[in-house]
Amino acid sequence: MNEVSSIGKFLEPLSEAYAHIPFEGYGIAGILSIVLLAFYGIVISRLKITERRKILVRRVCAWCVIVLYSGTVLICNSFYGFLFLPVGILFAWQCIGKKMIFKAAGAAVMLSLCTQTVQMVLLEGMFDIRHFLLNIPWTLIGAASVVLWRLLAKKNKPVRYIIRGIMILLALILLAGICAFGVYHVLRVSGKLNAKDNISEVENRIQTDDSGLIWYNGKAYQYNENVITILVMGIDQNSEEIQQIEGISGESGQADSIFLLVMDESKNKVRIIGMSRDTMTPIKTFDYKGNYVGDAENHLGLAYAFGDGKETSCQYMVDAVSNLFYGIPINSYVALNMEAVEQLNDAVGGVTVTIPEDLAQMMPNQFSAGSTVTLNGKQALSFVRSRDTAIDFSNNLRMARQKTYLLNFAQTAIEKMKSDMGLPARLYHELSGKMVTDIDLNDAVYLATKGLSMSFSEDDIVTLQADAQRGTVYDEMYVDDQALYELILNTFYNEVSAGEDTE
Repeated sequence: MNEVSSIGKFLEPLSEAYAHIPFEGYGIAGILSIVLLAFYGIVISRLKITERRKILVRRVCAWCVIVLYSGTVLICNSFYGFLFLPVGILFAWQCIGKKMIFKAAGAAVMLSLCTQTVQMVLLEGMFDIRHFLLNIPWTLIGAASVVLWRLLAKKNKPVRYIIRGIMILLALILLAGICAFGVYHVLRVSGKLNAKDNISEVENRIQTDDSGLIWYNGKAYQYNENVITILVMGIDQNSEEIQQIEGISGESGQADSIFLLVMDESKNKVRIIGMSRDTMTPIKTFDYKGNYVGDAENHLGLAYAFGDGKETSCQYMVDAVSNLFYGIPINSYVALNMEAVEQLNDAVGGVTVTIPEDLAQMMPNQFSAGSTVTLNGKQALSFVRSRDTAIDFSNNLRMARQKTYLLNFAQTAIEKMKSDMGLPARLYHELSGKMVTDIDLNDAVYLATKGLSMSFSEDDIVTLQADAQRGTVYDEMYVDDQALYELILNTFYNEVSAGEDTE
């Protein structure tokens, strides 16, 4: 967990530092640098001017590239001086004379002083002497590599080709790393812009005072703007018969598993709130012609059934869950076909669980109560989906198993990612045909990076407290309003002092 988390903690602040410059700024600087370098390497040698003027023009081109590079990359973050390496190469390439290294050292001191001063004034508010000193040796290493390249021209061919080949290989690896980070940065920053958009159409019903505070039991609470909320649904098109009401439509399957994934950036933790599909709450209903006939209290999981089985169904679920939670914002949704559990399970090499009594009684030929089993795909699907409909409130037993599986799956997936960092992106692509989501690749990269650096434990998986009642045909769960309200305050709001600045 710590190894994967450290990657997220490393990449995110580095990307955040470069987010100070808009994409357009990097694009313009990149295009101008390419033009200048092309002019340097191709055009200048063909100009009909004296050699002395050619040298002067080359120096102007090189320094223009250095200024563009410094103004977009170095002033944001020099990455412990490592990004000063290209500066040393560019400076030495246009420099002539035996005192090249000394000139490069002088240029490194001046440029490092300028970039640290700009960072102090515009970004960090302090002069970082450590980074100032680290920038200088990396500049000298870049200059020394140019000196070595030129000295190799005087050596015999085998030695020259081997060493230059190694230098080119290292340069290509460096370039590939920079390009990979660039792609990550673009996806992450683009995803961040969309991550906190509220897609719920429900109005927030929690009462606040004139300063935007909520008062409860003598304490003041303010909405946490650093929370990202994602509705996760497990959709079963082949589940038990859906409740039918005469004249009312609702045949698009139903949400069997319903969770709110809450990522709190201020507390750096993840919380998962599970709710029964049998939770009784107002949901939108439609007739067989698709006409809206009003809201009616019904099972929460049936909100999905009144849509198209895709985006519309997901939106109905978003609105129903948001309404249940007094109108809290929901930023994204993911609806996974329950069959996808098989693929998810096998992708991480199986999930190890302890078999509960209720599952062993339903499937005595497959499971033994109390035994520890590493589930294969089909077993995992049975573990999270199966329930005995002859037993009242059996969905509660199934939700307990889903909680166990979810926790163990998360731990197993994190271990798997230590050796396969491409796992999330690959699963996102492979499961595209089995899920409906408004999270695109940009959002996924941002959310994955955030999630990797957040804490998550068994205590962070909670279930809505509700009173179980036997309905006319189906089980019904009635939420404890006070417990729900307190859960909302503890999850989506921060306690503040009465006189604290809330801006």
